[in-house]
Amino acid sequence: MPYYSNIIYKDANDMIKKRIWFNNWFNTAYHIINLIKRNDEMEFKVFGTNRNPNSAMLRACDHYEVEEKIPEEEYTDFCLDFCKKHMIDVFIPHSNISSISHDAEKFEEIGVKLLICCDFKNLDLLSDKAKFYDFLENTVIDSNSANKYEKVFNVPKYYIVNNANDFRIAYDNLIKNGNAACFKPVRSEGGAGFRIIDEAAGSLESLFYFSGSRITFDDAYKRLSQKECFSDLMVMEYLSGYEYSIDCLALNGRLISAVPRKKLDGRVRLLEESEELTKLASSLTRIFNLSYAYNIQVRYDGNIPKLLEINPRMSGGVWISCLSGINFPFLALKLLLDGDSKLFVPDPKFNLLVSQIENEILL
Repeated sequence: MPYYSNIIYKDANDMIKKRIWFNNWFNTAYHIINLIKRNDEMEFKVFGTNRNPNSAMLRACDHYEVEEKIPEEEYTDFCLDFCKKHMIDVFIPHSNISSISHDAEKFEEIGVKLLICCDFKNLDLLSDKAKFYDFLENTVIDSNSANKYEKVFNVPKYYIVNNANDFRIAYDNLIKNGNAACFKPVRSEGGAGFRIIDEAAGSLESLFYFSGSRITFDDAYKRLSQKECFSDLMVMEYLSGYEYSIDCLALNGRLISAVPRKKLDGRVRLLEESEELTKLASSLTRIFNLSYAYNIQVRYDGNIPKLLEINPRMSGGVWISCLSGINFPFLALKLLLDGDSKLFVPDPKFNLLVSQIENEILL
């Protein structure tokens, strides 16, 4: 049932501020919201909702509410009602982003702008790793030689499986060629469901150190065998090279700025200038007609960068990349609201070695 309310403004200036809403984001959106507020050009009133009443991101908001768990087929209606109730100008979705994108016209009709990096067709492709990898495997360019074409992108070797027997076959095929193996759900976010297959994870010694996302093959196989069929998993080679998280700013398929963030030991990150990775980001931005802020994950196999995924949203660690001098969250909003005619983006500062420590937030 739709709900509305009369809103009383204690401060007349409140009507001037752009009203933006974050729905059910991860905890580190706390940094994203504060980065948006820390600018000298626009004032914002930030609304937040989350199913976890103790989420840190809510404490950065000017107004927040606790979300109930809402069925996906009803979620867009909830969002439309929330936008009407609070007169939202910009909606920055996280939960159910695909269904929200599918109904983008409904938000446009009530005057709400969506900060989503691409249209529904491309978003659906980026959200399904099997479709995404298949697309990349078949994307070629003219090599300027007669009847010759070259692949644009490299991806890890992979298999899509949905039963334990095929999981075993995929694993055997990978390791017989000397590859280490890992797996993750075809549809997932961040590191959810990601596991590295490592026989040392079953050793006595592993009980005495942090093993994180590692699992033995037998343990994984035993768990997957509990069901005759399960949701699609991608079983793929595990690359031992450096991983990069590339935070990007763009408009209508044109890359404006990119900051590659190299993952070193523990929580150490290096903001590293890379012409190779910037060109890669530019090509992907053009092919998928990307805009605003999003993130590209790459891992090296020797000297070859292999694409892992494109996150169609700001990354959880984008605030680290902002130490380069590029305020990705605010500039993405500015692009959405005003375009790029008066946009000034400084050259990013690189060769910054960064770490992080826990900081308390009073709930």
